[in-house]
Amino acid sequence: MKQTIRLKMIFSFGLLAILILSTITFVISLRIGSDVQRISQDDILQLSQAKAEVLNRQIEQLRWELSILASA
Repeated sequence: MKQTIRLKMIFSFGLLAILILSTITFVISLRIGSDVQRISQDDILQLSQAKAEVLNRQIEQLRWELSILASA
């Protein structure tokens, strides 16, 4: 009888510990996932802005060369 109650208590506490650990792990993974997604979007935005600046400089250089050629 004592063994049965002891086993039920151990099983219950073990199940509760597993449930709490699973919940904490799930919440942490959601939080990390959203942080990674935000960082990834920020990196993509910075990369596209840098590429746009490079293209803008190239367009300005070509426009300048075209104006020189047109005046010659």
